[in-house]
Amino acid sequence: MPGIQIVGAGGFLGRNLLQYFKEQEYTVFSTSHQKHLTNSVDTSFLDLLNPDFQFLPSIAPKIQFSILCSSETNIDKCKNEYKMSETLNVTNTIQLIEKFWANSITPVFISSDVVFDGKIGNYSEDANCNPITQYGKQKRFVEKFLIDSKKPWLIVRLCKVFDVKYKDCTLITSWLDSLREGKTIKCADDQFISPTYIVDLCKAIESLIRIGKTGVYHACSPQIFSRFELGIKVAQFFQIDQEAVEKCSISDFSFIEPRSSFSTLNPQKLISELDFNFSTMENCFDKILYNYENIKS
Repeated sequence: MPGIQIVGAGGFLGRNLLQYFKEQEYTVFSTSHQKHLTNSVDTSFLDLLNPDFQFLPSIAPKIQFSILCSSETNIDKCKNEYKMSETLNVTNTIQLIEKFWANSITPVFISSDVVFDGKIGNYSEDANCNPITQYGKQKRFVEKFLIDSKKPWLIVRLCKVFDVKYKDCTLITSWLDSLREGKTIKCADDQFISPTYIVDLCKAIESLIRIGKTGVYHACSPQIFSRFELGIKVAQFFQIDQEAVEKCSISDFSFIEPRSSFSTLNPQKLISELDFNFSTMENCFDKILYNYENIKS
């Protein structure tokens, strides 16, 4: 199996990818800008705002693929702190990719549905990109750099990702926790999403790498919900009063950057080529229920 590096192993996606690849018995290296996570021989310190790549030559012969999870993903922060986000998400990310190529490492770039304008949704990989936020423009800039390079690369675009662990603060469990505390949750009925279970995403990325796929792939659940529809489903499944799910518009929230109406991608290319099955939302509800009922006191 190829050697793998996870760049940004301290974040939600990077942390889960690191665990998954280790469970599959890959040789895995990682980087983090959090110094307390870099006290092992297979984890290197890397701050992409002020990068030092001296660690790379010694481990490069053991790595065939590097998954780039490290980025500033807060949409409004990317706008407000443009110079910082541009340095992290574009300038130094491209510099790191060039270092990978110089060491015969294939970059796996984690991108997002934000490279589209979200006017129609269910975008295929070859649909025209038209980002409407600074974050989306930054992701698209790196995508175009890779596509124009004529060198090996893999781009994996994601939608909203969640987990099923007890109080893990991701989409479904955060709603559930609020509802169980007697709080009201506001859910837009005019924004549509494709929530994807983190383990499915890790499996999909591992499969793409193992099989040797290159190009652009959309890795997300084919199930699409409005946020309000999904909130109602959460309340129904966990037997909570549906009146606690308040219908609203995405425009009711005070965002600096615009939010798209259709944050959805079409994953049929990945599903077809990998013969891949994503977990249904109902399956994930079952997992959440099990985890909440069996939490140790």
